[in-house]
Amino acid sequence: MLGSLAADTPHVSAAVPAPAVTVSTGGCSASPLPLDATCSAVARRLFRTAAAGVGLAAESVQDGVTMASELAANSMHAQTGIQFDVRGCAVAGAPEMWLYLRTVSGAQELVCKVFDALPRWKDDAPPDPAVPVPVDAVSGRGLHVIDGLSEGRWGHHLTRARLGGW
Repeated sequence: MLGSLAADTPHVSAAVPAPAVTVSTGGCSASPLPLDATCSAVARRLFRTAAAGVGLAAESVQDGVTMASELAANSMHAQTGIQFDVRGCAVAGAPEMWLYLRTVSGAQELVCKVFDALPRWKDDAPPDPAVPVPVDAVSGRGLHVIDGLSEGRWGHHLTRARLGGW
């Protein structure tokens, strides 16, 4: 599932190549995200790099970094759909971050998507930002943050990975 917005898995190294993140209209940067606690940090770095390359305003960069971090954190719940080789390296279904530019109403937008391997939402329904999250909730706040920062301009859809074996 791709969000504009865990079972035990073999240990996977946090080392993820630092790709040259460049985006342009019509192109897409696809980068793997690590399967450990550095996942959100890598997503923040990738977003900052792409944002710097297109001259995004500082306030928009900070909002985008926060949203990318939340999406990456959500991808950590999807590790049950990842396929590993005999060495314990992910070969399919690992989280991916996609960044690209698109033009909407004459203005360019930097789009950030995070792919994970879950085929559907928990409880088969996407979260509804109109439904408040209890103050003591352990999870469920991330997409509310994204909804607020994006002014409701987020979404999700089923798709295939761009990297890996799928």
